[in-house]
Amino acid sequence: MSKALQWLRTSGPDVVAPDGTPVRLRGVGIGGWLNMENFYRRAVAAIRAVDGRHIVFLDGNTHAREFRGFGEPFENAVYAIHQYPEPGAAGGGPYPGITGGSYVDRHAVESEFLSMTGYMRERELPVWVGEFGPVYGAGPERDAQRRRLLADQIGTYEAAGAGWSRDVLEPLIGRFWREFPGYDPYPFGARRYVEQLVLSICFAEPLAGEFAACFADASDQELIALGQSFSFGACAEQKDLREVVARHPPGDDRP
Repeated sequence: MSKALQWLRTSGPDVVAPDGTPVRLRGVGIGGWLNMENFYRRAVAAIRAVDGRHIVFLDGNTHAREFRGFGEPFENAVYAIHQYPEPGAAGGGPYPGITGGSYVDRHAVESEFLSMTGYMRERELPVWVGEFGPVYGAGPERDAQRRRLLADQIGTYEAAGAGWSRDVLEPLIGRFWREFPGYDPYPFGARRYVEQLVLSICFAEPLAGEFAACFADASDQELIALGQSFSFGACAEQKDLREVVARHPPGDDRP
């Protein structure tokens, strides 16, 4: 892994490729469109330099929902999507039925799946649904509807010959809500509470050692440069935001 990481480094406030070319990050929202320029192409090349045997799984952009802008596919790679129809969310409506102003039934679920997997199907690539599954615990009637949604999703994937795996965090959250229906901790609610305990503590703590090992071969100068990349002087200034905040200095009560 340490060899694979050598293709990306810091240079002052920039993240750069081995030839010194700045690597740009583009983002729209947390978990939204986040695409490092040529990231997959460089990452896969680095992986193949040390491992030419294992399959590489690659998510799409925007919560693994779209593949626009993807170039030629890699050999021995599987492209994965995440599909969460709105009726399956905690605040979702009936299924089939209307959620967020849109009618969702099996046909809508299938149409969304076909749209999300167009890149793979057009190139006759394998399809993997890496995450899906409703949240349960909203009462017997709503839970029955969500089991129907789950059945329709699995039926759609099986008919298309797609591989799939369940997101085990969703059943855990559903069980938590069933056991503690009135628990709503301030300020972010029960879901954030479960995610923090399970992902940020239960899973993250055992992985801390593996993460630290990624930097075991870094020199003192490389570690210093990495730390300095987070310094105030290396920050990019958001001038528009600064102008808004500067209109009302501390102690100014004007509207």
